[in-house]
Amino acid sequence: MKTNQDNEKKSKITIQSVDRALKIIEFIAENNGACGLSEISRGMELNKATAYGLLSTLEQHRYVELDPDTKKYRLGLFLAELAMKVEDFLDIRTIAKPYMEKLAAKYTASIHLGIESDGEVLYIEVSKYNFVLPIVCQVNSRLPFYCTGVGKAILAFWSEERIQTYLSSQKLIAKTPNTITSTKRLEQELALIRKQGYAVENEENQIGVISVSAPIFSLNGGVVAGISIGLIKAMLTEEMKTNVIHDLLKCSEKISQEMGYKKGN
Repeated sequence: MKTNQDNEKKSKITIQSVDRALKIIEFIAENNGACGLSEISRGMELNKATAYGLLSTLEQHRYVELDPDTKKYRLGLFLAELAMKVEDFLDIRTIAKPYMEKLAAKYTASIHLGIESDGEVLYIEVSKYNFVLPIVCQVNSRLPFYCTGVGKAILAFWSEERIQTYLSSQKLIAKTPNTITSTKRLEQELALIRKQGYAVENEENQIGVISVSAPIFSLNGGVVAGISIGLIKAMLTEEMKTNVIHDLLKCSEKISQEMGYKKGN
């Protein structure tokens, strides 16, 4: 009769050749994306014949390519094709929902997930635990980038060229007395957000409500969404704000990781 221990051992069986081949791909990726046979052989502690055989197999399946001029192996385009297919199957709403619900329950708050759509924030998921909080955004609602936490968290991590294109085409209309309506001040705000890794929207869209937001990154390293927590300003202490920021950043980091993101991408 097989025991759980036997099943666990069986599930951890490693095929040496497959293991080595995968490690070669990782080795090339971590060493400037191009390596010669000798370099791979030394780095992987393999004899040249074994390394060459593994590389030839990987080359046949387009996981690596040999540059005929430099005689160095680089990662194959097939890996990029696979990466795009993986990203197609990743549903950010499904991934984010459990994290959003835990955060909402912990702080008795509303958690929002938004993406860019036609120059606005489109809210695609909401977890609401505080029904007293007068939040205007529901699923499928749209709000401007410049005066929302999610919007600023996404906008801050765009390329400089894309930010300038947005700013040059967007009229910054005051939603409340706190709305940032100066392009220069908004640029300064975005620089601060990039530095600290999160955005704070201080009654800029709705009086009495503060939101803290963080960006979510995808497999290719680009920002794909923002997650925010909406709180009643009168109830928000400095200690609570510190805890919210800490938990929100952990939450956005975990979602990003499940989306395939690795820091340094």
